[in-house]
Amino acid sequence: MRKILALLSAAIAGLLSFPAAASNYSECMKLVDMAPKRAYELAAQWRDYSGGIPAEHCMALSLFAQGQYEKAAGMLEDLAKRAQQQAKARPAEGAAEVKLGKDGKPEPEPEVLPPGLAVDLQSQAGNAWLMADNNEKAFRVLSEALGMPGINDDQAAEILIDRARTQVEMGNLEGAVKDLDVALQRGGPRSEGYSYRAAAHRALGHFESARADVDKALMLDAENVDALLERANLNHAIGNSDAAIVDWIQVMKLAPDTPSAKAAADSVNKVRAHQAEEEKEAARPSTPGARQAPVPKPAAPPAAPQPAPAPAP
Repeated sequence: MRKILALLSAAIAGLLSFPAAASNYSECMKLVDMAPKRAYELAAQWRDYSGGIPAEHCMALSLFAQGQYEKAAGMLEDLAKRAQQQAKARPAEGAAEVKLGKDGKPEPEPEVLPPGLAVDLQSQAGNAWLMADNNEKAFRVLSEALGMPGINDDQAAEILIDRARTQVEMGNLEGAVKDLDVALQRGGPRSEGYSYRAAAHRALGHFESARADVDKALMLDAENVDALLERANLNHAIGNSDAAIVDWIQVMKLAPDTPSAKAAADSVNKVRAHQAEEEKEAARPSTPGARQAPVPKPAAPPAAPQPAPAPAP
């Protein structure tokens, strides 16, 4: 959800020349995070008073915040199509074309939407489908977003990262790595891009590439929880459990009361229990001629952490 709300900053900024719309949009987005049901009610009222696409956008995100991912995804897809059609239908700047209604009076001009809003709406729809566990639709919608006119490199990079997450869910790790390669080329160095690619490389058994990527991710953002989890998993996989525990504890401090913190705590408990068992075995006196108890095999490393969606739309 955090990712989805972050994408709105550009949209709201694009409406600043229209104070009423900007104010409504901004206030609605604040409510989406704090009181999504109330946000939906107010956005519906705003829509009924000519709020248009911005009002319905707020409605869709309030549904997303309430966990109604499929409904939100369908609504966001529809809004993306309408925003794209509206952009095509709008006359070029400086054009003098005026359409008359049935009453002979000039029809109101379509609302002015921020550039790139259609791409952002399509991207958010893809995130919503991913949250709804419909990976096929998420992949399709995100792929369509990449082909939309007017897309910029930053948008393309974000969408490619989301599509890579989708491909991981679908079991296509090689495809995920390819998408992340292109994302990091088009959008430049991004901590989340490197951390996700590190997870994919580790799952493929490419430990050196994974380590290089996780180091780059943490160089860009030392508090990237996904990257810290990945470094912990890598260290544990190569037998350096003490270093892994340090990173897991750091994750618990940075992101308490989150699934990431729970995963880290579970890993710490399992590794420490295993270490205690090994110490007990080592300290047990051996009886001459007695058969030695087998030393337990190291626990399998935790599964590669799956990046959470947008926090996504």
